[in-house]
Amino acid sequence: MLQTSLMFLTGCSSEFNVLLHGYYFENNECSHFILIRIQQIQVYIIGFIIAVIDALTLKKIRSGFSTSCIAQTENERRKRRELRFFFQALMQSAVFWIALCCDGLLVRHVESRIALFFTTTFTWISMHTLDSIITIAFNKELRPRACATCLVKSR
Repeated sequence: MLQTSLMFLTGCSSEFNVLLHGYYFENNECSHFILIRIQQIQVYIIGFIIAVIDALTLKKIRSGFSTSCIAQTENERRKRRELRFFFQALMQSAVFWIALCCDGLLVRHVESRIALFFTTTFTWISMHTLDSIITIAFNKELRPRACATCLVKSR
């Protein structure tokens, strides 16, 4: 909301640049403030929130499930499953944050069309591809279905 509300100020808007295939701010003080400070702070805040949530989740998993009256073997099995799910979420959030850095921070430092493609479109495609690979790799239930469509059986 902060980023979009500032665009209603005079001279603080962005326009689509046909040559560079993206939205760019006007070259003035207000636009530089939005571009550099607000977007940069937004990326850092999202990264901080992800780190805090992951740290709290790991602390909860490491503390165990001692409050429940589940048998010890079931408790260990549940802890392993939760740790696997935690590492899946950690890897997916890392991929998301790297894509956010590429799209939010690096894109304004590139000038060539190929570099712009790699910091925007290719990053977006790679993020979703890696997210799918991570999901399949960490879930035994999905692996047979996903691999069955990829593998060719010989007779």
